[in-house]
Formats: sequence, structure tokens, C-alpha cells
Amino acid sequence: MKRLKELRLQHKLTQKDIADILTISRPAYTNYETGKRNLDNGALLKLSEFYNVSTDYLLGLEEPAQIEKSPSEPDERLKAFIKLKLSDSFVE
Repeated sequence: MKRLKELRLQHKLTQKDIADILTISRPAYTNYETGKRNLDNGALLKLSEFYNVSTDYLLGLEEPAQIEKSPSEPDERLKAFIKLKLSDSFVE
């Protein structure tokens, strides 16, 4: 899916960063970006919340109202979200 890659690159994140947020492997996430695998509802909702876009936008059903220019580095909200998701994976 073209928009997944665009959003990830716009936020200067790696496929591994997003895979960690979704708690899946990097190759599984790569399959989402290349269209070899469709997003399940849970991943779709997580990515929609994470990028603050609609699910319709992610699915290519809606055009963005306005696309911001790429930040020079991931914003603080994204960094905090990644840190939170990574710490969740170590809770027993």
C-alpha cells in the first residue's frame, strides 16, 4: 500500500519501527507495504491512530485535505508512542 510507505517515510521511521508498534515481524509489515498482504482491522486502526489519518485514507478511499512537509525527524508524539509500545512488549 503506497500510503503506508509514504507516511512511514514522511515520519522518518523504519519498517522495523512500525512492525514493533504493530507487534509483528518486519517481513510481515513489508508485505503490507507491498500489497502482498491486506491490513487486518486491528493493524488498520492502530496505524490510523498512530499517523492521525482516517482508515479511508490508509485504504486509498480518501484524499488528504493537506499533506504536511516531512519533518526533519520523528515528532515527539511518535517517539513517545514507539517507546510506549516497545516497553509494553517487555511486560510479563
